Amino acid sequence: MPLHLIPPGKRTKRINGRSYTNPFYIVRGKIGGQLVEISTSTRDAAAAAAYKARVELDFLEQRVPSAQEDVTFSKAMEFYIKFRQPNSGDEKRIRRIASVIGEKLVREVQHADLVSAADQLYPNRSNETKNRWTIKPAAAILHYAAENNWCEWIRIRKLREAPVQTRASDAETARALLHALDDEESAATTELQRDLACKKRLLIIWLFRHYTRISDTLRLNWNDHIDLSRRTYRLLVSKTRLWREKPLNDEVFELLANDPEKEGFVFPWRTRSGVYKWLRPLVRRLGVTFTPHMARHFGGKALNASGAGLKTIMGALDHSDPQSSIRYQDADLEIVRGAINDVGRLTRQKRKENRGGSGK
Repeated sequence: MPLHLIPPGKRTKRINGRSYTNPFYIVRGKIGGQLVEISTSTRDAAAAAAYKARVELDFLEQRVPSAQEDVTFSKAMEFYIKFRQPNSGDEKRIRRIASVIGEKLVREVQHADLVSAADQLYPNRSNETKNRWTIKPAAAILHYAAENNWCEWIRIRKLREAPVQTRASDAETARALLHALDDEESAATTELQRDLACKKRLLIIWLFRHYTRISDTLRLNWNDHIDLSRRTYRLLVSKTRLWREKPLNDEVFELLANDPEKEGFVFPWRTRSGVYKWLRPLVRRLGVTFTPHMARHFGGKALNASGAGLKTIMGALDHSDPQSSIRYQDADLEIVRGAINDVGRLTRQKRKENRGGSGK
């Protein structure tokens, strides 16, 4: 039965042996197979009718559309957000896309609409940024809509991007930073200053040994994440929302084992901005270029140079998408030089063996 209004005084309930009648209009009935009975909190017939209309509209907005039904990009976006549960920053960017494309039906959205939205939202940004913040999330929403049969599946091409350049740090920069922090510890006049210098040094070593994202690193705490007996640590990877158990680097293990506190958070800074407050002045003073993320690129390039395979690089850097790790497998000059020389040696050895065999 459809929703209808029950006037005040027309519905009786017995509670603890006593009878009560409804003081206000009640919305009652079934909608979408669901029984509804809600007080309108009003005795005014017109206000009650408006309330009933809002209940019906809310249901229509919240229910899952059937296959082939008209679904706007905004509506598909809402269901996608419920499914994917992105972090607050990503959700904000997704909603910005809907502010441009919003009321267009998903089956009518074309690639040109996404490009236009990217240009409108980020007019002075690179194609890489437009792809990351508009094209890729919009494509994910359209593909989710296609999975629900609200539109046909279409292939979304990204804007042309420049060749990937890894912003890797290097061992010399790491040594310069650690040497400066050793000097800071030696010059400290209070125990608090010495402890802080030690924590800064531990963070730099951690980043250059474990290659973890700075925000994930700052969430580490002693009780839940560090296991010195097994020489391991547990890390919540924010991008995938998955927990990873990983081995502690020997140098990091020694520093942690000698830490006198072993309570609360491993590092005293709660946000990356807290780290940058001391890191940026230090980097400027040393005349080097460094951010915590550059240590991740350093790790990726070092693993590639050591001959590590794609799965190893993905595991070390907590990548869920192989494309994120493949950039570190771009053969650099010295790797190519070594491979060419190895092939040359094998070729010369083969020729010698053949000449030796023919002379017998």
